[in-house]
Amino acid sequence: MATVFICLLRLRRAASIGSLFHADHVTAPWSIFVADDTAEVHLTTTRQESPRAAVVAETGPDGIRATWAGTQSGMLRISGRASDLRTPAGQGAALDVRYRVDRTPDRSVTVGLRCAEPLCGAPGGAMLDVTKIIKNSIVGEWRNLSIPLSCFSAGGADLSSVVAPFAVESSGRFTVTISEVSLQHRALAAPKCPGTI
Repeated sequence: MATVFICLLRLRRAASIGSLFHADHVTAPWSIFVADDTAEVHLTTTRQESPRAAVVAETGPDGIRATWAGTQSGMLRISGRASDLRTPAGQGAALDVRYRVDRTPDRSVTVGLRCAEPLCGAPGGAMLDVTKIIKNSIVGEWRNLSIPLSCFSAGGADLSSVVAPFAVESSGRFTVTISEVSLQHRALAAPKCPGTI
């Protein structure tokens, strides 16, 4: 009986193909970083803050909880070796995020990608403004955000060398818990692109 229970637990925690973060763990070969305008720090413990404490990340049973202090711009991102996402973007892949707003942001929030080349070759970088979506989310309620990768390339971003397939940034006070992040193929019509690059 115990063996069956352990097997079921492993099945429940299994990450889907394309998973970046699942069941309170980042998926290999990716790592989580918190950063501000001075440097970045690798999340190696259950709690980590960026060099100037702009953002603090804590892991727990619900996922990863990120809190922005509102003192300056801070970023939470999942990074790893460079990947070429041009083909997945052309095939309808989307960045999927399951999140819960714990404190409504008082400034803008952007979600997107980071590339080996600064700004991913786009004037404003490969980040989309999701402030309206986040502010319209009910505090304490789980929501899903899906952004087609084509939204980034449509804005001029070069996805040939993506080193961080997920990043969220803000300079205001804001707290969000993220339980799942993945790159998923969308066979159906893709959702509209939020904001602009």
